[in-house]
Amino acid sequence: MLLELALGLAALATVAAAGPSELALDVRPVGLAPVPPRPYITAVCETAPADWDSRQGAPWRQNMKTVRRRAEEASAQGADLLVLAEHGIMSNGPFATRETLALFAAEMPSADELAVPCGDASRHEVVSGLSCLAKTHQMYIVANYVEKVPCSQASDAECPADDFYLFNTNLVFDRNGTVIQKYHKVHPFGIELRVLQTPQPHLAAFRTDFGVVFGLMTCFDILFEVPAVEMTRRGISHVVFPTDWGDELPSLTALQMHSAWARGLGVTLLSAGLHLRKTASVGSGIYTAAGALNYTYDYASEDGALVTARVPVDGPAQPPAGFCSANGGGGCRQPVVGDDAYYPVQHYNVSEFASAELTGREQELCHGQLCCRVSVRDAPPAAAGDARATYRLLAYDGRRNFAPHWSTEICVVTLCAGPDQASCSWFPSGPTPPIPPFTLSGTFRGDTTVYPSAVRTHMQLAADWDFDRATRHLSVDNTDALLSAQLYGRNFARDLP
Repeated sequence: MLLELALGLAALATVAAAGPSELALDVRPVGLAPVPPRPYITAVCETAPADWDSRQGAPWRQNMKTVRRRAEEASAQGADLLVLAEHGIMSNGPFATRETLALFAAEMPSADELAVPCGDASRHEVVSGLSCLAKTHQMYIVANYVEKVPCSQASDAECPADDFYLFNTNLVFDRNGTVIQKYHKVHPFGIELRVLQTPQPHLAAFRTDFGVVFGLMTCFDILFEVPAVEMTRRGISHVVFPTDWGDELPSLTALQMHSAWARGLGVTLLSAGLHLRKTASVGSGIYTAAGALNYTYDYASEDGALVTARVPVDGPAQPPAGFCSANGGGGCRQPVVGDDAYYPVQHYNVSEFASAELTGREQELCHGQLCCRVSVRDAPPAAAGDARATYRLLAYDGRRNFAPHWSTEICVVTLCAGPDQASCSWFPSGPTPPIPPFTLSGTFRGDTTVYPSAVRTHMQLAADWDFDRATRHLSVDNTDALLSAQLYGRNFARDLP
């Protein structure tokens, strides 16, 4: 734990060394002339990786079979772009030790080479296989794998003792199978802090033949200024996001945070998640400033899912016919579970939060410098006598006690499993108590970035809610079966150095 903490703090110190505005936005390929953007069809693949242990051979081979099948499905739907999950090809098993991970990591061509690895026996099997898939199906592919970069301590003082760097890497292929961009995850998380290197902060993007420029980030990156927010300041409005996200109540589930990021910044996020139920890694989607075009959160599935949508590039994003809309219609894949058959999640200790049971009337709750307010627009409904669950207002102004630490300002109305505060990080069971329509607001610091979300029970994105970016007010009109309505604030200047 001490090593993890030290590495986490070192990672944050590295990011702080270069100010966000000083970073160049690296857009590849350099020679591709910009063209007017057009709507595109995208597919995000939620991958259920094959089990692997140290007695087995290459961990990617079974997973690449799944990738090939999903690529064929995406191609049949006319996809211009396929996004694959973080760790979906490597699997999590090899991350147990650096030595094991290094056996399977790939040396990758640079984006400068404009290499086409397909058919090249000298290339790693994963790199050449992905190149062939992109070429065969004539679509862009963004895949996540671990890159191995040889180095020498004789010429590089930062070179590790085993003479190579290992990076969590997003690799981008164009329709011809050419490697056109690479991105190294800036914020490694958990076990990655022990087995991978933390790169210098950077901003990476790739240009397509349909005129859209996509920014790149991976999983934990979404919570930080670099690259997540800074690239949107540079005009990037479509972002590709491989992730392996372990759900945590009450504030950090995949659908909740990823849809909130798109909604809060007014951009489009293509989120391809790992489907690993034992670590609560479930949930993927195509999210826009106006809501979800399509998403999946199906804990009962053993196979993951391919989620597709036609994504607009001009004007407000309107869900196309046949796909999931912000009001829950269309083709969303919802959990196939009974009313009380909830799935495992991580339970955050909310004891440091200020907390008060919701009264159904005007209410304010403060923690530190943050005050959260619930403004009720209608008379409170009659209480449900058989409901054990309760709604509470939670407020938190502080730093997350985890390596690396990050600061948060949180206002959330959440459904708790029981009457006590500790139950707010557990799914409720039984009937849902009534709650009137309301507006949630907070006294956020002026430089705080706020991400809004509203989620129903069984992890369905809620309907009939609105977020005013100017006032940072979240209004919920339809509160039926509401699990949480949240304003998740990040003040990057207050992160630990």
